[in-house]
Parts: sequence; structure tokens; C-alpha cells
Amino acid sequence: MKAQQKQDTLFIKYDNRYLKKVQNPITKEYKYFINDEDNDSEYMFFLEKKTYTNLKTYSKIHCLKKLLRKSKVYNKKKLDDYIFFNFLSSLSKKNIYFLKKENLFIEFDLIMSIDN
Repeated sequence: MKAQQKQDTLFIKYDNRYLKKVQNPITKEYKYFINDEDNDSEYMFFLEKKTYTNLKTYSKIHCLKKLLRKSKVYNKKKLDDYIFFNFLSSLSKKNIYFLKKENLFIEFDLIMSIDN
């Protein structure tokens, strides 16, 4: 089995089937939650920091669906936020993350919250 290589920056392809975008009405910040069957997977989320257009990258852009499968985060169709948070954290050396949506790159912080 091939060892997992850590990258400085992790790029993930944006996928509407797996992500739910929510704006905080007070702070105007955007959060991206991973969808699951119970819709209670809101302890881990991506907090949008900044957006870029036409950013040049030679790094691999990971498929969110494959990352979810590879991390084995689903327990009876319910997402285990803690496992996925740790899995994504382990993939990036510097904890720099981007969602790629067409020509838009969304830089985000990976957040694990006890209370939302």
C-alpha cells in the first residue's frame, strides 16, 4: 500500500452533492458543511477565508467523494465529523485548504466546533 504524502496545500473539488453552503446573517461569513442523511453533521465545517479567481496550481485536486470514502467517515450513513476532520488535517503539512469550483478557488479554515 502506498504511503500517504502530505502536501503543503490541499485542493478539493467543490461538489454540490456533498456540500451545503450557509451564510451567517450576523458576521456574513460562509460555512460549508458536509451533507449526511441526518443533516446533523455540523460540528466540522469549512470556514471561508478568501476567494481567488484563476489561481494557477500544479497540485492534485482531490475529489470530495473519494476523500469521504477513503477516510471511512460514514457510520451507517451518518458522517463522523471527528474522523473526517482528523483525516483532512493529516493530509496537509501547513493546514492550507482550498475548494475549487470552476475558476474560483475558495480558501478555507478547517473548523471543528463543539457548539455551533
